[in-house]
This record gives sequence, structure tokens and C-alpha cells, in this order.
Amino acid sequence: MTAGEARQNPAAPLPEKGEPQGVRKAQTLSAEELAEVVRNLKAQGRRIVFANGCFDFLHVGHIRYLTEARSLGDVLVVAVNDDASARALKGEGRPWTKQEDRMEVLSALSCVDYLVLFGE
Repeated sequence: MTAGEARQNPAAPLPEKGEPQGVRKAQTLSAEELAEVVRNLKAQGRRIVFANGCFDFLHVGHIRYLTEARSLGDVLVVAVNDDASARALKGEGRPWTKQEDRMEVLSALSCVDYLVLFGE
């Protein structure tokens, strides 16, 4: 949110300290919190799109996948495999990037609205 937007809407949240103005970050929620948000969005008639993956090494294929997914609806929810499930899928030595860092990178993508970490 820019400073101008904050002045126009004083109730709008301000950027986190140290976060550049104008940067929108996806919300990271627990599965329970996400279920409530999705119920509310559906009640508003919003189309929810769900994508998932490990996103261990973010590359252009991931960006295309997530951008296309977002174009199919109003809100994009991305579920990210936690470290243990990524290791089970990809093998020993993986993931190369820890789950907290993968979540942070994904949260900065403008096409992503909500993130949830999962272990199944």
C-alpha cells in the first residue's frame, strides 16, 4: 500500500516495518484459519483456485503455473509441502530451501493471495 492509499483509507493496514511501500504479501494461514476465510469468500460469491507444490527451487514453470492458476478465479490459495513431506516426495537432501524461506518467497508473488503449509 502506498502512503497515498493509506491516507485515502485510514482503516487500511500499513506495511510492516522495513517492508517497502507498495509491496503486497500473501497471507499465511493455518488450515483452520484458511477454511474460515474460504467459507467467507465463497459466501461472497468469490471463485477460489487452489494450487500446491514443494516450490523448492522457484523457477519459471512455477511462475507460469501459479499465474495461470490465479487467472482461473478471484483468489489463489497455495498449499506448500512442509520440509518433511518435500523430503518424502523428492528424496534425501531435499528440500534445498527450508519451508520458511519457500513460504516467504511465494508470499511476495502478486498472483498468490493465501498460503498454507501442509504435511500430507
